[in-house]
Amino acid sequence: MKKNYNRGNTGPLVASIIIVIVLLVGAFYALKERPLKTETNEPTVDDIQLLETQSTSTEITDIEADLNATNLDDLGLDLDSAEAEL
Repeated sequence: MKKNYNRGNTGPLVASIIIVIVLLVGAFYALKERPLKTETNEPTVDDIQLLETQSTSTEITDIEADLNATNLDDLGLDLDSAEAEL
């Protein structure tokens, strides 16, 4: 009588399939959590022209005039968005 030693190798196949599934789920999760590219805050032509028109004077009144003409409204927007991500 011959003994049947051909049990089949389904164990490694099942383990390989499980590993592939875990890797796919991990990749999907990592790509889902990655932030999308948003528009960059590159300076516009108007911003560049304003910087070019600032005086080079070291007088306090001229410096104050340049500071008052500078738009600082969106200065902390990047910090707010970074804080919101945390």
